[in-house]
Amino acid sequence: MQTGNGSPFWKLWGQGPRPSPWLLLAGVVGVILILAGSWLGQRQPEPPRPVRQETEVMAPAPAGAGLTPRDLEGVLSLVAGAGEVTVSITYRSGPRQEVVQDVSRTTRRTEEKEAGGTVRVTEEEQESVQAVMARPGGQDEPVVSREQAPEIAGVLVVASGARDPAVREMLSRAVQTLLGLPAHRVQVVPAR
Repeated sequence: MQTGNGSPFWKLWGQGPRPSPWLLLAGVVGVILILAGSWLGQRQPEPPRPVRQETEVMAPAPAGAGLTPRDLEGVLSLVAGAGEVTVSITYRSGPRQEVVQDVSRTTRRTEEKEAGGTVRVTEEEQESVQAVMARPGGQDEPVVSREQAPEIAGVLVVASGARDPAVREMLSRAVQTLLGLPAHRVQVVPAR
């Protein structure tokens, strides 16, 4: 490669100042390294890692399972502007439990031949149902397969801050969310 004015490479650049050959060499090496890095470094992107959140979530309980009026008072009193809160819950039905049962059926068939050649068949079925018992603490207790929470008929919330319509709405929505109730079953009134 010629480094004078007679070089065909330099004629492409025109008549201005000529760049240093070392600068051009460094640029070419840089481009080669960038391309080689992108070709060699092509990997499958890592799948996003799940983010572990450690927050306490109170899921809407079916008909208020496990939430007492005191629990609700504690939560609702944290609402901005609520003030002192009192909660009363009216239940439509109590809690129910489904007990595991052992069902046994027996069928007895009797055939009797009568004098006229006819055969009389008698079938008798008996069914016996008993609760399955367990001894967790030394006492016999029935094994419960499913528990159903009591059904809530309505909730009354008395709050000192309920004179403000915005606070009253927030309290009503909070009770609806916590207990899974429709709006017509929740009443929020101001305290005297």
